[in-house]
Amino acid sequence: MNQSRITRYLVNIVLVLLAFILLTFLYDTFYPIASVFFYLLVPIIFGIYLYYAFRPIKLWIFSKTGKEGLAALLAVTLFFIIFGFLLFFVVKIVYEQALQLAINLDFSAISESDFALYELIDRYLPTENIFDNAVAWVQEKAINFSRRLPDLFSSVGSIGSQILLIFLSFAYLMKDDALIKKGLNGFLDKEDKKERLEQKEVARQIDDTLATYINGQITIALILGMLMFIGYLVIGIPYAFLLTIIALVTNLTPFVGPIIGTVPAVIVALTISFPMVLKTLVIAIVIQQIESNFVTPYVMGSKLPIHPFTVIVVVLVSINLFGVIGVLIATPFYLCLKIIVTYVVHRIERNSLS
Repeated sequence: MNQSRITRYLVNIVLVLLAFILLTFLYDTFYPIASVFFYLLVPIIFGIYLYYAFRPIKLWIFSKTGKEGLAALLAVTLFFIIFGFLLFFVVKIVYEQALQLAINLDFSAISESDFALYELIDRYLPTENIFDNAVAWVQEKAINFSRRLPDLFSSVGSIGSQILLIFLSFAYLMKDDALIKKGLNGFLDKEDKKERLEQKEVARQIDDTLATYINGQITIALILGMLMFIGYLVIGIPYAFLLTIIALVTNLTPFVGPIIGTVPAVIVALTISFPMVLKTLVIAIVIQQIESNFVTPYVMGSKLPIHPFTVIVVVLVSINLFGVIGVLIATPFYLCLKIIVTYVVHRIERNSLS
């Protein structure tokens, strides 16, 4: 009986691999289906992020009121209040600073600098050509973007429907998460009580992993965002709020996010002077050390042990497969997959021994 179960698992794995290979050959045929799948997948992923971010608030309200429906309603209402604030205030400031940055982006100041490091670099590299090419590239991209504005406005309906799907996914998860868990329990092993308990434990571990990761990364991103904003104000770099928002978003990805978030600040600093570049790098290094030695250990603890190199590899592979959305799903997907694979391997080993 155990051998037949192992054989069935192996056959299922082989069939999944064969189906994946077949889909690669029939990519053009299944492209419309894949497009619809990813069109629905993206808002669901954002909805899951929002659900885990606001679930602690729902649970806290439920502990005070004892009414789950009211707790879900108040948590969703709080989200829309925060979303409205971000839309009418934060987005407005970010848009204005981004527009000013696009207009005023100029690397000529650095080429006219009398800083000793620039003279040393200029002795071996054609920095003037590099800066000219950089400006030309930015201008070309700006022109291409302006030409594609009609296409952008034609896709507003699509963007609006995506946002609506995100809100609906979030609201549905907040309202009916208990029903969803009950429905998922129906897929568990109904014959073996021990296996059913183990599968419930796997589901609980996945739920705890997603909650810990998403809430932890949001908390870390907010803390690092505040520290970076203070640091940028101290050194006097322009567009501090815009650069902070960029860093805050990229910090949602562990390890590689802070590095990516520093790049725009360095680019802006290059338009001022090399001393400003050095100050920006010092701020980034100091905050990175604070994050790795104090913030992350305090927020995450040892709940999600994962090596930085693993995160980098997983993120790079996920970006190549899924694009920008891969940055959000890479690490939590790997952590959940690790739990499932560990359970399957443990079950196969146990069945083979018995």
